[in-house]
This record gives sequence, structure tokens and C-alpha cells, in this order.
Amino acid sequence: MLELRLFAVLEHVILPLNKLVTNEKGEEHRIDALEAALLNNTLMFERVADVSGKITPEGKELIENNKVPLPESLEQYRDSICKLLKSVYTGEEFKPEDERQTIVLDTNDNFNKKEFQELWDKINLKTIYEVQFDSSKLIEDSKILIDAQLNIGDRVYEVKTGGKIINKN
Repeated sequence: MLELRLFAVLEHVILPLNKLVTNEKGEEHRIDALEAALLNNTLMFERVADVSGKITPEGKELIENNKVPLPESLEQYRDSICKLLKSVYTGEEFKPEDERQTIVLDTNDNFNKKEFQELWDKINLKTIYEVQFDSSKLIEDSKILIDAQLNIGDRVYEVKTGGKIINKN
């Protein structure tokens, strides 16, 4: 069985936190912590995933047939959630969402002056960069570097105690 790699596994809990899902109308919704926990519990209760976060064979069949049991609040995002789950065990790339925002430039009066526009036309060079990557080599090199250089710090626990001193004077 393959692990649910796209989800954060925290003490055997699969949390699809902040994943963007879309319904049939094209409306987008970001899964919050409560919905993630509810979805996680439903997937485990219905045996789509086991407690270690692995998709079960029965779960794969439900995902393939788009019949994964979902919480009522996420039902309208069924296709998107099934696609996300399917990408986990098929190895299919799940393209990250584009979270860049359009920035509106707040210009002053000088921006519209003829002198500025002439200057801007001279210095505003449009440049296009084209790069190509060997995806399999990039993935393999990334795995090697992560395995070699990933350092996870030790847990630090701080225990505080208190008491009361009674002065009997």
C-alpha cells in the first residue's frame, strides 16, 4: 500500500489542510482544519485509509469509482477530492495551485506624463527566460539531497512546577 504522500501525517492523522478543491460550478474552497479532521475520520471509519495513513485496496476501488464516502459539507467537491486521493497512489503529478496574486500598481500623477512614459519605454525591457529540466533527474537529485541534508531537531520539553510558601510568623 502507498502512503498518502500529499497529506501531512501527524500522529497517524491524514490532514489535507489548506488544499484547494473545486466543485462542478468551478467554485473553489480551501479545506480548513475542522474539515480536514472530519475527512480524515471519515476515510478511516469507512476503511478508505488505515490508521497509518495508507490507502486500502477497498479504498482504491472506491476512489476509482468516485464513490468515496465524504462528509456532507465536502460532498460538492467529490470529483476534486477523489482526484487528489487518486494522485497519491497512481504517482500522477498533482499540480500545485497558483497562489500568486495580481498586484494593482498605485501610481501617482507622474506616471501618466509624456516624459515618464518615454523614459519608461526606453528602460522597460521585456525579457523571456526559457528553461528545461530533466524531471526524473531533478526528482532523484532532490531525494538524495533531502535524505542527506534533512535535519529534524529533537523535541524539547519544558516542565514548570509551582508551589506556595506559607510564612508562619
